[in-house]
Amino acid sequence: MSEENVFLDGLIFKLPRPTAPEFVKGSISIKRENLIATLSGMTEEWINLDLLESKQGKGYAKINNWKKEEGYAKSEENNGEVGNYNKQEKSETDDINVEDIPF
Repeated sequence: MSEENVFLDGLIFKLPRPTAPEFVKGSISIKRENLIATLSGMTEEWINLDLLESKQGKGYAKINNWKKEEGYAKSEENNGEVGNYNKQEKSETDDINVEDIPF
């Protein structure tokens, strides 16, 4: 399955400037007219974006258009977890006795 890069016209993600405090992770700039025009042409209820860093060190936002595959859902068999894997059987050695803990 090939992944096509799709960008949201009218939205720019920028990485923090070098002098920004550690808690600043980036900034987003919106060109209102372009973003409204782009969103008007979309039918999805939710549009997910991935905030990424290019090889040249610039920030950018890419539309994440991943969709759940049919049959890929929660089930009792895998303990409510999403995914296609087999639940591992619990062994008797999985139980830890409090007296065995060295601290």
